[in-house]
Parts: sequence; structure tokens; C-alpha cells
Amino acid sequence: MMQCVATTAIYSFLRSWENTGFPAQYVFGVTGDDVEKGSNPGDASFINAYDNFTFTMSDEGVRGYWIGQWQAVNRANQVITNVPKIEMDTTLKNRLIAEAKMLRAYFYFNLVRIYGGVPIFD
Repeated sequence: MMQCVATTAIYSFLRSWENTGFPAQYVFGVTGDDVEKGSNPGDASFINAYDNFTFTMSDEGVRGYWIGQWQAVNRANQVITNVPKIEMDTTLKNRLIAEAKMLRAYFYFNLVRIYGGVPIFD
């Protein structure tokens, strides 16, 4: 069932590098004092820019997280837009759409929490 695969693709993003890897744990954890770089000052010294709030929007960690969250929003929007057009069990259809809307809200929450106001694409 293609529609279930599309919804699963949204969930798969929850385990992706762009959502849980370096950007989420280091870029935003270090700036919030939830994560300490540790080690010696020269080891992974690029993390010091986050700890000192000297990173820029062109930084790969910041940029990667931004792009990744929008990719996930796009996946959710594809399900929300296309699943209603499919002839299938109504209960399943409603569940898949509701799951996609919930996941889209989660990714928007991440974007707003980190970047402030963002455009809404629904």
C-alpha cells in the first residue's frame, strides 16, 4: 500500500542524521548548555563556535538541520495532499492523514524553537 509507505517515510525521518545527528545534539545542545564539548580545546574545535554563539547561518550544522526539517515537512505535506485522493478504507485514510499532520506539527515546532518564526506551507 503506497499510502502507508509515504507515511512511513515521514516517520523514517525521525531517525535521520538531519533530525537526530550532529545538528540536533551538538549545534543546539551545546548552545543550550545541555551538552558540554569536553575533551581538549583543539579536538572538534568547530563546536566552540556553537558554545560561544559565533556560528553563522551558513554553518553546515545549522544549514543541515534547517534543510532536513523542511524535507520532513514536505514529506508530510505530500501525504496530506495525496492520500485523500486515494480510494481506500476511510478509517485508514483518516489515520494516515492525522499522523502526517501531527508529524508536520512536530517538525514546525522544531523549526520555530530553533529559528523563530518560519513560513507555514500547508
